[in-house]
Amino acid sequence: MAEIQIVYREGYCDYGLPDYNTQCHTCCGEDLGCKYFLQDEITGENGIKVIPFGDCNRAKFMYKYKGWSGKRYEIEECFDPYNPQLDSMIVTLGRKEYDAVKVILDGKCIFNEFDEEKDGGAEQ
Repeated sequence: MAEIQIVYREGYCDYGLPDYNTQCHTCCGEDLGCKYFLQDEITGENGIKVIPFGDCNRAKFMYKYKGWSGKRYEIEECFDPYNPQLDSMIVTLGRKEYDAVKVILDGKCIFNEFDEEKDGGAEQ
């Protein structure tokens, strides 16, 4: 039996649109054809755009905690070379799938892309 603790994210549109898509967080956000698309221009000190660029400013993530104990689970790494800000682990607990940014398996942290200061912590 394994004990798993995760911090997972759920995406949503801050504007309340039901057509939220993970691509809203990437440089392809503009290509989705959403008439409420609002590009987020992030520039560094030298005036060069900082990744992520081209994403929709209305696309947000909500972070939540989940604890679980059981035998039926799967953990798969999910790395996107074009959008490293979306790196995560797909964790399947029972029949439900989570987009985890932090995974602790049997007391050992095996994946951590979660910054509590930057991401504002997670809901209990």
